[in-house]
Amino acid sequence: LVGRYRDDRPPFSALALHADTSSTTAIANDYGVDEVFARQVRAHGRPGDILMLLSTSGASANLLSAAYAARAAGVRVWALTGCAPNPLMAGSDEYLCVEAPTAATVQELHLVAVHMVCAAFDAAVERGSRRDGERGR
Repeated sequence: LVGRYRDDRPPFSALALHADTSSTTAIANDYGVDEVFARQVRAHGRPGDILMLLSTSGASANLLSAAYAARAAGVRVWALTGCAPNPLMAGSDEYLCVEAPTAATVQELHLVAVHMVCAAFDAAVERGSRRDGERGR
């Protein structure tokens, strides 16, 4: 979202909560691994934001904590998980559960789903830009 998917477009705010190793290490050391993402959600999440969580099992304690923190902050939770039912889908506003025989296949299908979300996002931005241009005439 900050860069682009296919075509050039304005950047949009997005954070990969796993990418800041200093924060994840400090939070894990001080608050435990289950709080690594939840604490960041409490710091950065605002009503109207979306938290997207990917979990092969749908039962990862650190992602469940993040989902609960997000919902308490007014952040919508989208989850990509493995087989249903699972606790993460139950704690999410929207979810896609992949029924697949192996964790690797679940993860591969999650990548496809993420690309589909990116394509849909870009299409929505384009539609919004066209509508804004029509209003400006």
